[in-house]
Amino acid sequence: MERKIEETIKSLNRNGFSAIYAKNTEGAKHKILELIPNGSTIGIGDSVSVRQTNVLEELRKQNVIISAFSERIALKSTTGEIKQNQRRKIYDLALDCEFFLTGTNVVTKSGKLINMDSTGNRVVGMIFGPRRPIIVVGKNKIVENLENGLARLRNVIAPQHARFKERDTPCAKTGKCTDCNSNERICNIRTILDKQPSQTDISIVMVDEDLGLSWDKSWPKKRIESIYSNYTKLTWMKGTDWRE
Repeated sequence: MERKIEETIKSLNRNGFSAIYAKNTEGAKHKILELIPNGSTIGIGDSVSVRQTNVLEELRKQNVIISAFSERIALKSTTGEIKQNQRRKIYDLALDCEFFLTGTNVVTKSGKLINMDSTGNRVVGMIFGPRRPIIVVGKNKIVENLENGLARLRNVIAPQHARFKERDTPCAKTGKCTDCNSNERICNIRTILDKQPSQTDISIVMVDEDLGLSWDKSWPKKRIESIYSNYTKLTWMKGTDWRE
């Protein structure tokens, strides 16, 4: 285990979260399956990190999965077969589940979770509603402190997501946040979890692999390209427009 991962897990546990280590995505899948009893209801907040563990296929065998982000629903939303108000009902149902499975944008070495969201369903699911959120985190999401984390959000994560989803925002073109007024911005909401919420039991699976869409610009080009390539294989949200 890398030193920074060990430090981050210890910090998360000090902050009241239940953080556990997984050597790789296969190990993360088994950790998640151990946390969720068969017959559970599980809401999903959109997360490529979660899909990279291949856990959803196993969970569907014995549990009820509620997700507005499955490939079928996403594609039907693109074609207009599923309207925004129908997706909202799915969001609401997902937030009433026993478990809520998602990822995080950033985790600091001091054990704080930083996230941005457009709609808010993902960050709400971490905080209040589902009894047991489970958050999957790749080692590439770890940053030194809050300042570094917020900079990563503004100058890497938000612009890359906006660019990939073909949003009409300045950051999609320039690669940097300008706190724009675009109707298509994906960073309407920003949350920081300093400690575990008092009535929510959050489990965090820290994976010793790169997951999701996040990197430091100083990293080797090959590593960044690998992160981006692996992300694009497991998302079907490109160019999706959910507005009626």
